Amino acid sequence: MSLTSYGIKYVASHTWTALRRYGPRAAFFYIASNLRRRSGTLRRKTHQLTLKGLQHPLHIREYSDPFFFGQIFLDEEFAPARALDVSSVVDLGGNVGMATLWFLNAFPRATVITVEANPGNFASLEANLRPYGDRAILIRGGAWWRRTPLALVHRNDEGDASVREALPGDDPGILMDGWDIPALMARAGFDRIDLLKIDIEGAEVDLLLKDADRWLPHVRNLSIEFHGPHCVAALQRALESYSYRQQVLGELTFCMDLRPKHP
Repeated sequence: MSLTSYGIKYVASHTWTALRRYGPRAAFFYIASNLRRRSGTLRRKTHQLTLKGLQHPLHIREYSDPFFFGQIFLDEEFAPARALDVSSVVDLGGNVGMATLWFLNAFPRATVITVEANPGNFASLEANLRPYGDRAILIRGGAWWRRTPLALVHRNDEGDASVREALPGDDPGILMDGWDIPALMARAGFDRIDLLKIDIEGAEVDLLLKDADRWLPHVRNLSIEFHGPHCVAALQRALESYSYRQQVLGELTFCMDLRPKHP
């Protein structure tokens, strides 16, 4: 994404937010990486930032992560969840772990299980989350509607990928385990999910439509990033029999206090 695609004013505002909230090093990283992106001179370099409010440093890649840093730590798109009582989180689509870091620090009693399919992201995710010990459970695999082998499909660049069900003849190097939500709950020892975060590049359609009755009754709150109108329709259909409070912030839609309409 070039600087002009989301505006010089946007970057300037975020740089000021980074300076005010986290200090000059974070602000310099943010504006420098955006200027390098505009000029096509981004480096394959990982920076380490110490941010107020985080127990441990953030490992952030100059060439791919500033946009997500802006969403999560500058726009604070997960802020609607801050008032919730949360001790169990499932993060589907962990990327490099920035959302999980936000959850671990916003909810000091919480355990988070994080699923990430892309091996290009997983090394950074491990670096960010290992210091939190057994509060962060890391799964190298794909979130899916059932337990089945999956294949990774790269799209625009190495950090942009989705998954599909594995096919005969697939290169073994792109295969991984597919995890459904009941299996993740069992792995983490959760009997309920206080917050379910879904950002899985379109796979949310099958997740919500094919087997949601097995796990939705155990979810209290969820956040989702949609990848097209068919994803919006899938959520609406899955939640037809539930009451909830909805809030939208940035690219995220929150459905909170989920309750069956007819227990």
